[in-house]
Amino acid sequence: MSRGIKGCYVFFEDENVKKYFPQQVCEAVIPRNIRLAEAPSHGKSIISYDITSSGALAYIELAREVVGFKEYLS
Repeated sequence: MSRGIKGCYVFFEDENVKKYFPQQVCEAVIPRNIRLAEAPSHGKSIISYDITSSGALAYIELAREVVGFKEYLS
């Protein structure tokens, strides 16, 4: 689990958390996969390492969600 903006938490494939804390969990789910694990060992972000991987696409979706949330608060 990692803490995001204004109480928005990001969980890695844990639907139970959404069930109990629906207002505090982002919709984006970051899947666990090999490409996400490999990127840091190559000194790159997942976006730089493999933008087409499911992990990269999930982080892009999370970024869109956070930006949308910030715009909603403005």
